[in-house]
Amino acid sequence: MSRMEGNAAWHHSQTLAAGQVAEFKVWGELVRQSRGGLHVFLPLRDRGIDGVLHRLGDGEYIAIQVKGRTSLTPAGQVHITVTATSLVDDDALIVGTLVDGPELGEFVLVVSEADFRRLAAHDVVEGREYLTAAFELHRGGESRWAPFLVPRDDLSARIGASRAPAAPRPHEWGGPSVDRATEGLVEQLLPVLDSFELALKNFDAAGGEDTESVRKGVELVYAELLGVLEKAGLSRVEADGKPFDPNVHEAVMQEEGDGEPVVTDVLRTGYTLKGRVLRPAMVKVSR
Repeated sequence: MSRMEGNAAWHHSQTLAAGQVAEFKVWGELVRQSRGGLHVFLPLRDRGIDGVLHRLGDGEYIAIQVKGRTSLTPAGQVHITVTATSLVDDDALIVGTLVDGPELGEFVLVVSEADFRRLAAHDVVEGREYLTAAFELHRGGESRWAPFLVPRDDLSARIGASRAPAAPRPHEWGGPSVDRATEGLVEQLLPVLDSFELALKNFDAAGGEDTESVRKGVELVYAELLGVLEKAGLSRVEADGKPFDPNVHEAVMQEEGDGEPVVTDVLRTGYTLKGRVLRPAMVKVSR
């Protein structure tokens, strides 16, 4: 095997090894920076896209591939390698990064698949085409990748979600406006609802007459709290037994099944506020 072929194959295997770590670090960074302005949806099957971002500011959906490395080359560069066949959408974004301990590298490459295909070095290994980007972790210079490098802390801004809270505006489908103060209060109270639900489940599991009066008291408080929140516009996301919908369901577990994906268990209740998804239901899916 030639030196060029050997390097392409080595970089490709290293990219795969760091990919999972990089993906979840990127998702976490985007959600943290955007303060909820970006929702992340992960596909059930690998079709060349690692995730889809829903930008709440304008409703746009953005397909993302995340490619990571855990070390620099001897020349001090990050090498990101992808297969040519994995580039399936010219408008999708490739996010290339160094995984530096608990954090991403100081700079992150954010480039469309079309520009990546145009600028990358092309190699063929055993009949398979690989595309490689090599960049240093700083801005400027004469590198063709320099215009696509952004500071790690500006990642969500590059995607189009400002780190500053968005101003109140009407719901984009013409429904009632969502008051941001109300939304913040309701969101903070959701863990209280979760605690009540967990307590009620534990009472059911424990059984016994001695817990019945306590259970009734918890049920009354839970119903009262839920009633207040429903008057503010809170609604549960229908999930159990429903077809999987990535707009309102977040699949964290899956099992074998027949046909289209269906929700078989709800691990955490999802909620909408006046028609807007406050948080998706965390579910188990059969497929």
